[in-house]
Amino acid sequence: MTVSKLPALYPLLFEMENVPRIWGGANLGSPVEGVPLGERWLLSSLPEKETPVANGPLAGTRPSELAELYGATLLGKEGSWVNIPLVKWIDTRLPLSIQVHPNDEMARRMGESHGKTEMWYCLTSAPEAKIYVDTRKHLSQEELREVIETHQLEDALGVYTPRYGDIIYVPGGVLHSIGGGIQLIEIQQPSDTTYRLYDWERTDANGQKRPLQLELAYQAYDPKARVKIVPAGEGWTDSPLRLQEPPFSVANYELEPTQPQRFTQSGACRFYLALQPVTLGWTAPNGAEQQMLLPAMRPVLIPAILPSYAFCAERERTLLLEFSMGL
Repeated sequence: MTVSKLPALYPLLFEMENVPRIWGGANLGSPVEGVPLGERWLLSSLPEKETPVANGPLAGTRPSELAELYGATLLGKEGSWVNIPLVKWIDTRLPLSIQVHPNDEMARRMGESHGKTEMWYCLTSAPEAKIYVDTRKHLSQEELREVIETHQLEDALGVYTPRYGDIIYVPGGVLHSIGGGIQLIEIQQPSDTTYRLYDWERTDANGQKRPLQLELAYQAYDPKARVKIVPAGEGWTDSPLRLQEPPFSVANYELEPTQPQRFTQSGACRFYLALQPVTLGWTAPNGAEQQMLLPAMRPVLIPAILPSYAFCAERERTLLLEFSMGL
């Protein structure tokens, strides 16, 4: 397809993919072959796991293809396809494994382009739900190994009770686990590399335990890396509140019916996700005014070339998340 024949860019939605997990809940749909759904991949540029465009004339196009075809008009002068985050809707009935992801430095040593730093936005949380982040006291890599070998990991972990609207920033190198009874939006670097340290001694339907990756986990663990938690009661009801932790920028906006929230482009693409359906209006590159319904829980990519756009709640007040990565 030549440049002159490319469709004009517009706000892009993406196909979603449900992923069964042993720890999954009941909010994302029916189990697959007896395994509950734990994740819904809302946006991905991972090779072999890309979520293609779902709307308009570019439907079926993969994110990496979009970046190659449109370049800076899509992502901005400083952007590339690796700046497209991996976005998931997580639903847990049981806790995930105690795990660690590599930071950028380790990932590059392993031949990967970047690590896996995450940011979570809590949607719902059972009263007794917990997340496990960091350790109660700083542990060296040698001390972590001893804790694992003496079966004391559960007692060594930090524990936090999340609530709706909490933001949890989890850099690569940190021990963590999402407990049962939680739904959250997970925005992360586009990597699916996970090293398990402990899996609660559980087995699957065939009586098999999931494999651990202890030696890689010890290498990935960074004693200096710490989680940052921004409780909902400390600013996240304000609009907007912006939180910037490398490589992410996240902001929230409270949208009201009949009161559009207007934005002007800053030379880079932006991603948005609304918790309820909202109307999205934008000015096309040719100056025409256009409009679409943005469904709930569907990320939308606003190309860098679009000069201005606005969101407005459809029927009730709702939250709009704005996020970008490395831009």
